[in-house]
Amino acid sequence: MCFNTFVQHIKAEKYRQFGFSFKLLNPIHWFQFADDAAVITGQESENQHLLNRFSIWCQWSDMIIRVDKCKTFGIKKAITKSVQYLPKLLIGNQLIPKIPIGKSFQYLGRYFDFHMSNDNHKTELTTLLNELMTDIDSKPLHPKNKLLIYSRYVLS
Repeated sequence: MCFNTFVQHIKAEKYRQFGFSFKLLNPIHWFQFADDAAVITGQESENQHLLNRFSIWCQWSDMIIRVDKCKTFGIKKAITKSVQYLPKLLIGNQLIPKIPIGKSFQYLGRYFDFHMSNDNHKTELTTLLNELMTDIDSKPLHPKNKLLIYSRYVLS
């Protein structure tokens, strides 16, 4: 709730002078859920500015930002195509860990990578399904019971 209060606070008209603007071609987005947050901007400097303000607000409200649990992921336009890069963002003089180029990160249970593919999800689900099927198959049960277990627990 405190984080929601902060976000609503900086959206106020009087804070646009600090750079919290919502230009059409240069969006600033906050995504939040419980104690997780994501900041997405069009410029690395805007991202750093929002992180600085957020850090100050967290100090004021006695909230702690765990920099070791934070990650940065950057995509920028290079001539005619987009490329992944390693943004340098700080929270309280601590460098936020970067997602290596070509790797993915997880936010709220969803994997994100440069190509926005579902490969990590597919691999995770396939591995889980194979483990479940192997476990069910290894049980000394009648095939009818194995099918019942499969339909009731694996497919649900």
